[in-house]
Amino acid sequence: TPGVTPLQELSSLLPDTIPDVDDSAIPTIYYADIAAQLDAVGTTPPSSFDDPAMADWIAATRSLMVAPIAAQYLQSWRNDYGFDLLQADQTLSFSAPPLDLTIYRGRFDTSHIEQTLETIGYQRVEVGGYELLSIRADFEIGMDAPTAYKMAAMNFGVVLDDRTIAFSSAGAPLAAVLDVMHGLAPSAMDSAGFAMVVDAAPADLVSAVLVPGPMLAGGDPASVLDIGGEGTPDVDAIATEMAQVSEMPPVLLALVGSTAGGPLPTNPAETPAPDAASPDIPDARAIAIALMPSPELAQAAIPVVEERLETGVSTVSARPYAELFAGHDVRAADGQPILLIDLTLGDETFPHILVDMVFQRDLGFLAW
Repeated sequence: TPGVTPLQELSSLLPDTIPDVDDSAIPTIYYADIAAQLDAVGTTPPSSFDDPAMADWIAATRSLMVAPIAAQYLQSWRNDYGFDLLQADQTLSFSAPPLDLTIYRGRFDTSHIEQTLETIGYQRVEVGGYELLSIRADFEIGMDAPTAYKMAAMNFGVVLDDRTIAFSSAGAPLAAVLDVMHGLAPSAMDSAGFAMVVDAAPADLVSAVLVPGPMLAGGDPASVLDIGGEGTPDVDAIATEMAQVSEMPPVLLALVGSTAGGPLPTNPAETPAPDAASPDIPDARAIAIALMPSPELAQAAIPVVEERLETGVSTVSARPYAELFAGHDVRAADGQPILLIDLTLGDETFPHILVDMVFQRDLGFLAW
């Protein structure tokens, strides 16, 4: 549909309510637009892992939040399952351990994929009125299986259309995806808050994680403890940090990620990547989008975030935010409870900076 981004399209396949999610799990959604990133940096998808263009592909996609398990076993994935990330254009993964659900969209030979899966032992089973391919029971881990088959994330699979396939650690979540496809159940995009966050993402977004707001809640008192000498806590510093954190309104849901471009991370052990300073590669931006309780609180958060970006320091790297980010644009979406943060990367700052900060509990400028 004109004007619909790949993130919106894949999110419209994600069920609003996903079965078998553990109440204690913290759900995280990973998104990557591999095709848009490759196009932005001028890299052609390699035909195989042995293709000379593979080093450029790795450099171009290293910052992307691609499906974690497919990235982990990239070299053997096509032989094992009949496809791999080199054929994928976008991936969307929902993770709430032990549940994993991943949707792949790309240039697939779906008949070959189904044949490969059946060859390695997948059986056709019925779940929720749909025919799925399954290699073992829900959440079962095959410790005696070859490495690529051990994990439960690939227990069930289904072809959604000639460009889209999905896998899950249990059958019911895939049946729920098919219910959404057939208009029998609401998708995540039917949830107003989730849809507002996804709809607010820039069209050139190529990588993101979506996390519940509580992952950003609170500061880290350990970061202001005096562990030298006798390790006496700096009570005043702790009180100051608590007061600063309390100035920020609550965040209900957050998307953090990056737009297409570079600089491209490199690995000295690999063939040199394309020149990160090449004028042909656009500069990526770091993006954060926060769902707030109300439009008024989104407006109230603007000066708090701006002040933190101008004066705050990363507790992990000890680098000032003003050094990590060369510039910032903080605003609220008109009439919506959405806070938009667009960051220009500083020297030696890579596009995946905000994702790293989320998982290191270091996203201090959004802490509440």
